[in-house]
Amino acid sequence: MNPKTTKSPRSDRSQRRLDTVISRVFGIKVSDIHSPSTKRQVADARLTAMYLQKELLNKSYPQIAAYFGKKSHSTCISAHSTIAGLLETNPALRSKMEECKQLYANYTVSRSKQRYNLHFLICQQGIRVSGPDRTIYVPASQH
Repeated sequence: MNPKTTKSPRSDRSQRRLDTVISRVFGIKVSDIHSPSTKRQVADARLTAMYLQKELLNKSYPQIAAYFGKKSHSTCISAHSTIAGLLETNPALRSKMEECKQLYANYTVSRSKQRYNLHFLICQQGIRVSGPDRTIYVPASQH
């Protein structure tokens, strides 16, 4: 598995959505959050992602560590306490954190992804969708 990807067998959709929101707010790529980069902007985004996964998604520290490819969950505990301290003293980080929370609360999937998800769910039921007008063909056994 590529360490720069956010899709892992231990991740779920909410974690990937949170990564997308954080990358937008911090102005970095989603893959940068999972990179070993030590640049301040990337490191702050990674720490924020760990903090918000604990606060918003109620993930355990070992789950968060597995998602980020860390060996130990103590890294996540350290990130949580670091961000908690910085939120009290750094108003810029506090405003970015509030923006992340607001964007995550209002997160919507793009129309093309919704269309694909609907198409996928319909196909799982054995119904075929094809043609330029997206005609739905229902087998006679399902009438």
